[in-house]
Amino acid sequence: MVPVTVERRVRNELGAAIMWVAPAESFKELGGTPTPPTRFIGYWTIQLIRVKMFDNLIYNRDPNEGNWLVDPAWNLMVIDHSLSFTPDDDMAHENMTRIDRYL
Repeated sequence: MVPVTVERRVRNELGAAIMWVAPAESFKELGGTPTPPTRFIGYWTIQLIRVKMFDNLIYNRDPNEGNWLVDPAWNLMVIDHSLSFTPDDDMAHENMTRIDRYL
């Protein structure tokens, strides 16, 4: 659910190459958390649970609707984890009622 990122040196400058996610729209562009067609509900729910667990695991301080993307096949992707691994000990999604055992 997180686009692949690798360290690369270009013209002797160190940077990152990040997989571009397209076509995809952010939850913000869609006006909030979208509701998938019925056949995707189970898969969609698992993805939402996993993203929240991941955000909590890395202490992501900025999980917002602009950073949550969905493609036409209802794959959920998350971007911009620049405010992760902070010294705070509170989690972004404290009201989690389910977890994904596989993750």
